[in-house]
Amino acid sequence: MIYTNKTKAAMKLCFEAHKEQKDKSGQPYVFHPFHVAEQMDDEESTVVALLHDVVEDSDYSIDDIAEVGFGDAVVEALRLLTHEDGMPYLDYIRRIRTNPLATKVKLADLAHNSDLSRLDGEPNDTDIERVEKYRKSREILSPKFQSKRFSDLTAEELYEILKSRNEIFVIEQDCIFQDCDDRDYGYHVFCRDESGRVTAYMRIYEIDEEPEVILLDGQAIWSGNLTEEQIKAGTRVEDYAGSSDCGDSCEAGVGDGSCEAGAGTGSGRPSREDARTVQMGRVLTLEHGKGLGRELLEEGIRAAWDIMGADRIFIEAEDYVEGYYTKAGFIRTSDVFLKDDIPHVHMELWR
Repeated sequence: MIYTNKTKAAMKLCFEAHKEQKDKSGQPYVFHPFHVAEQMDDEESTVVALLHDVVEDSDYSIDDIAEVGFGDAVVEALRLLTHEDGMPYLDYIRRIRTNPLATKVKLADLAHNSDLSRLDGEPNDTDIERVEKYRKSREILSPKFQSKRFSDLTAEELYEILKSRNEIFVIEQDCIFQDCDDRDYGYHVFCRDESGRVTAYMRIYEIDEEPEVILLDGQAIWSGNLTEEQIKAGTRVEDYAGSSDCGDSCEAGVGDGSCEAGAGTGSGRPSREDARTVQMGRVLTLEHGKGLGRELLEEGIRAAWDIMGADRIFIEAEDYVEGYYTKAGFIRTSDVFLKDDIPHVHMELWR
């Protein structure tokens, strides 16, 4: 439990609202919101967890809670978590899904309410039906990821994937380029919402050679955007990590053999030439604030290691999301360069 002035005030209000109530097995009901609150990791979600049933199960109103001063975000989440009379249950769940804070608390609430060991004796048919309803609710609130070979994708899945890719990489970024580039024959990691739209996605494919970066007229540019004549006129920019002496500019360390990015130099890993390397690309999320980006990257890394048997993951990341990959353990291995007029950096992750 997180203890702050606001969470302590929420604890008191929670206890006052539920102190005379019992759950289905006769236990004090207040144990339930306290359990849900124990699953939270910040002040706002802890307050919402403690109070998520107060309006629905007591005489307190949303206005009463607002007057305490918990903040607009908490009040809005509690409003959504209060199941209004006459609203179909799954419509209520879909409404919650629009709010990340309410979604986070509701998932913990559903998990606890699905625990049949809380009941005395064997569950009856009503209990089983209720748990099934909660399972469907969790699926709505927490999209599931899939990892599929290109050949295993359905026509509908492929269509939705390409539609989401075009939405982000062509329309939103105002970038005209050939999206279908013969690199789609690997694996695709994605999740879809209730309507079928792909809301998070990446593709992963095996590579033999990394794309080159060419220094031309003082500008580092991805070789795929240059003609053969321009490539010949320019100078290949060596990745820091590809050098035998990383030098002071290396993001991973210093040029003394201790560089984690070097690999194959006493690290116990295969050399870069011998490593089975896969590349992640077309990484996107269409819904934000729900942790989809983190879950997508975790699923992609798992697919690279466990499904594709990779030793190393290579990415060409837009430089503004470098921190997103760094948190997952990726190391930057290049200077900034232009790809389709967008700043990128090379990064890698070893198994």
